[in-house]
Amino acid sequence: MRLECLIVSLISVSTALFESLGRPLTEIPLGSDHPSIIETFTNDPVPLEIVTCPNEMVALSAAQAMAQVTGRAQAVIVHVDVGTAALGGALHNVSCSRVPVLIFAGLSPLTQEGELPGSRTEYIHYLQDVHNQRNLVNNYTRFDYEIRSAKHIKQMVNRALMFANSEPKGPVYLCAAREVLEEQIEPYKLNQNQWLPVELGVLPHKAVHHIVQLLSNATRPLIVTGSIGRDISAVKELEKLAMLLDIEVLDTGLSDLNFPANCHLWRGSALGSSPLIPEADVILILNCNVPFIPTQSRPADTATVVHIDVDVLKENMPLHYTWAEYKYRADAAAAVCQLLEYCEANGTRRVPTQANVQRYQQFVAELTAKEQVLSMDAPLTAPVAIACVREQIPMNSMVLSESVTNAINVVHHMRLTEPGSFMNSGGGGLGWLAGGAVGAKLGLQSIGQTDRFLTAFVGDGCFVFSVPTAAYWMAARYNTPFLTIVFNNGGWNAPKHSTLLVHPHGSTSKSTRAQMHISFENPDIDYGAVAKAASGGSAYVAEASTMSQLLEVLPQAIAAVKKGNLAVIDLKIVKIP
Repeated sequence: MRLECLIVSLISVSTALFESLGRPLTEIPLGSDHPSIIETFTNDPVPLEIVTCPNEMVALSAAQAMAQVTGRAQAVIVHVDVGTAALGGALHNVSCSRVPVLIFAGLSPLTQEGELPGSRTEYIHYLQDVHNQRNLVNNYTRFDYEIRSAKHIKQMVNRALMFANSEPKGPVYLCAAREVLEEQIEPYKLNQNQWLPVELGVLPHKAVHHIVQLLSNATRPLIVTGSIGRDISAVKELEKLAMLLDIEVLDTGLSDLNFPANCHLWRGSALGSSPLIPEADVILILNCNVPFIPTQSRPADTATVVHIDVDVLKENMPLHYTWAEYKYRADAAAAVCQLLEYCEANGTRRVPTQANVQRYQQFVAELTAKEQVLSMDAPLTAPVAIACVREQIPMNSMVLSESVTNAINVVHHMRLTEPGSFMNSGGGGLGWLAGGAVGAKLGLQSIGQTDRFLTAFVGDGCFVFSVPTAAYWMAARYNTPFLTIVFNNGGWNAPKHSTLLVHPHGSTSKSTRAQMHISFENPDIDYGAVAKAASGGSAYVAEASTMSQLLEVLPQAIAAVKKGNLAVIDLKIVKIP
């Protein structure tokens, strides 16, 4: 009788795993290492929202975007070494963008003669038994661990989540063999107040005084940021500080909206190269991975550089330094508030300069000139098309972009102003966009913004990389409608750009895209047809190569999304020479 009672009270390790995750979204490409998990789905109430995704890259991209929108860590379950490897560039993105995601994978069974429940039963178990599965991820994770005992699974999940949620945030990885997952343990609970993330420090008082003095006495100070807008409340505080001290602001991250485009101190975005860098005499770097690239633009020798960052040493980047004389590992958003409070308490401010207003007006005028429609039937350029989209989508739209060579065009010509209205992968693992859009929409639904319109700009190459069959199927299944604008310029423009930076007058400068092997023609890809097929035929798809065509199909695409359908416009812009 005592044994009977004990058996009744036992729970599976998979149940304990899901209990310890709390309530994040979980994306799952399942495999032969997950029988215990599947049994849990069918037998036990799972305290999670489970989303099925048939591809690991898409799953992790969706989890990343949902974590960014909601501010809560998400989870992805993958299949042994092959599923772990299939996370691919998405793992790089989550790490670079410092987003909290827990990845859980099974291991090939560790017994083969039936010694334990879960012992090997399939041919594939031998092929998927690798020496160290965690080595596939530990260049990117904040923490990785193989769970060898079921007795402390909740503790190890919570420990992993502490790493994921503590700055610098990022992905964590846990794995366990089938035998461990098949164990039965007595139910238990943890005091979750003992597993909260580590709080980040703020600037020392002396540093606050010193930085304010540097900025207020500068001739032309500059703030360079990359992701401070991840904390939505920090955007308005940064604008207040910039206005108070009359400081121009440059975004070099393109991963969040860090500064509003309608402020006269906004200088748009640049990826490591900007004339503002050598012109500044004091540079304040705030949460930024690559503030400048020395071969493209570097601070003047007489400039003073201050770097405040949650990851000021860039510990995952072996070669990285910024010549900053003053470096602080601190909460950059809190640091901005400290600087602002000090200025307000001490009456510190710089007299606004007309030169800064004029620079802004000239900058906006240059952008506006690129948006002018010269002919309704002329080939579309990216700035013209983006400006058209900006004028027609709903005011409260959220914008995602993975546009590569048009990434800066999207930021400059959308001219967004609301914190939290823009998102990018934050890394270089191309193929994030489609899964990211699904995750962002799920996140908006989770925080009560179900009807918020979502527009996703993507390069044609990134569309291919994003495993659109999996992503658009997932979007249709979970009712996450969004508008996709595909920049179709006939191939990869980025490799040409990279080559010309090294060989500006080499043979590439005179070559065609076919000679460079970067063409997507012969045959042309029908991007809309791919999305329509994956969505079960429900997606609205159209093409546009002129302004007259875009003005015809764009309202129809917007209406389709508002009705709950996906929409894809294949935007045939001026092709790569």
